[in-house]
Amino acid sequence: MDKPILSICIPTYNRCDLLTQTIDSIVFSKVFSETNDVEIVISNNCSTDDTDKICSAYKNKYPDKIKYIKQEEPVFPDEHIFKTIEYANGKFCKLNNDTLTYSYDGLNKLVEILKNNENSDCLFLSNTIDKIQVKEKFTTFDDFIKEVSYNSTWIGSLCIKKEVFESLSNPLRYATLRLPQVDIYGNLFENDFSVLLCRGRFFNPKTVEKKGGNYNIAEIFGKNYFTILNNFLNKHNGINKKTIEEEKRKILDFINGYCFYSKNYTFQKNGYLKHMLKYYCLKPYFYLSYLKNLFINIEKTDTHRNIRILNLIKFNIKRKRKSPKKDFWRLDNIHNNTILINASKAEKIIAGNGSYGEIDAIFSSDGLERLVIGSFCSIAPGVKFIVSSEHPYKGLSTYPFKVMYLDFEYEALSKGSIIVKDDVWIGANSTILSGVTIGQGAIVAAGSVVTKNIPPYAIVGGNPARVIKYRFEPEIIEKLQHFDYSKLTEEKIKILGEKLYTEITKDIIDELLKDFQADVQ
Repeated sequence: MDKPILSICIPTYNRCDLLTQTIDSIVFSKVFSETNDVEIVISNNCSTDDTDKICSAYKNKYPDKIKYIKQEEPVFPDEHIFKTIEYANGKFCKLNNDTLTYSYDGLNKLVEILKNNENSDCLFLSNTIDKIQVKEKFTTFDDFIKEVSYNSTWIGSLCIKKEVFESLSNPLRYATLRLPQVDIYGNLFENDFSVLLCRGRFFNPKTVEKKGGNYNIAEIFGKNYFTILNNFLNKHNGINKKTIEEEKRKILDFINGYCFYSKNYTFQKNGYLKHMLKYYCLKPYFYLSYLKNLFINIEKTDTHRNIRILNLIKFNIKRKRKSPKKDFWRLDNIHNNTILINASKAEKIIAGNGSYGEIDAIFSSDGLERLVIGSFCSIAPGVKFIVSSEHPYKGLSTYPFKVMYLDFEYEALSKGSIIVKDDVWIGANSTILSGVTIGQGAIVAAGSVVTKNIPPYAIVGGNPARVIKYRFEPEIIEKLQHFDYSKLTEEKIKILGEKLYTEITKDIIDELLKDFQADVQ
């Protein structure tokens, strides 16, 4: 296997459910499944849940593309984060929270950026909703912090060339302060390396309930963060005092939000004044902010916003309640127009750009099976995807005795994930069974039952579905399979307009593909 351009380094501890979503978002991306450009490195810091079982299953499924390390003894959390880089083979190492899934094209775009900027030392990935793009290169810590502020504390933003990381002297010297990544950025600039800022929606961070543990927000962000920044005060390519003072104002609301209002996290809140006064003791605005937050408390729940003033006046404002799973689905799928009918296993469904229709998928197991729908797919009403709901039939009975009588949660069988490639049209009331791949550009007639793989650009129908004919001649189909649907952006679609409806023939196929694939100027 060729050396990958990117190693996605995932340190994990006791988050097996969220970890599976993170891994799925990687393994079902085109750049992982169709190239050798990406490897996954997972380091398990002695988890006590099903993390080992799940990671081993992924490792067995993708033995050449996934590395799995189970630590023999617990490693200090912030040292463990960077320890994953030791096991990586990629040219670049991307630190990845175990709660951080990739948007549908996010990983593909990241690898494309890396290929176009292979001489870069380090990338900072600003996860905005803007169009993915390379913005600017920073050569001083001062300019960098002015632009990204305390977002520099997020490990998920760091994508560093491995040889550059290994050249740094003692990169984890501030690991006990819980923010070694901030020091690493400063260390890069001090050693005349640069950082490339990339904006765009690469990721979809997942909310972790009761997150926190021994993590003290005031200590880490109100004290430790500024201890690290001050270490680079007026140094070579360092930071100046004015920028640090501005940063104190910027981060204060962030700190107070967790220390005074957050009820959904278990961050330590003791010693607030003791930690904060080290760098805020001479700042009048800090005391005003403290008094305001001390006497006016706002607590948000799923149903209400509870407001308390001086601990005497209390009232609440009702909030519109939403389905959390459907909310997350819509947030993760702003790039398409799909509607989730069955939300119970939303985390096992991936849908691509522009695709539309109702998604009704049945999952009756806890295996690795997923439903993956490509870009610009059309799903008519009544389509059902049966991903894992088959009964065993080689024993005494097909009845689910394990679930009904023996206290098992699942026992259904599956032939594997359902993969729907780009530009597929599935007609009304069709049923797609497990283990099926529907090739790019295929059409499934209404009422069909698909039990086997469908070739690209085939038109199928019946029960079981059989090939009726093909949309194009073999020579055209061969060329169309190299069409990259990621090039078909909203901007490009508007430029092409009616040209998208041009009847494809042998005479014009090459010219059309050239127009369709061309980058927008």
